[in-house]
Amino acid sequence: MTELRQMTVAELAEDAFLKQEVLQAHMMMNTPTDFEERKKAFVRLAMAREAANKAQAALRADYVAIDRTIAIHRERWFSPRAGVLLCACAFMLVIIGLIGAIWFYQVTV
Repeated sequence: MTELRQMTVAELAEDAFLKQEVLQAHMMMNTPTDFEERKKAFVRLAMAREAANKAQAALRADYVAIDRTIAIHRERWFSPRAGVLLCACAFMLVIIGLIGAIWFYQVTV
């Protein structure tokens, strides 16, 4: 996020916070003691939301650029036979790992 954008988001967040505080003061008719802390938290929340929006945009771009392309060509790259072979290899590796773990446990105990 550029420094100017950060300042703009921070200023908007402070303005929204102040308006919210005025409304809350009218409703509760009391003076908040931790005004500055809540103001800082509100600004941090606004900055986090801005960062989350940018992350979502990056994820969407990733999906469009990579995942959708892979989904289109997936049938050419994989076949049912390859899937069965890969599944069998995976189970064999799990079994080998379990046998190795049992053997290692018996050797060390």
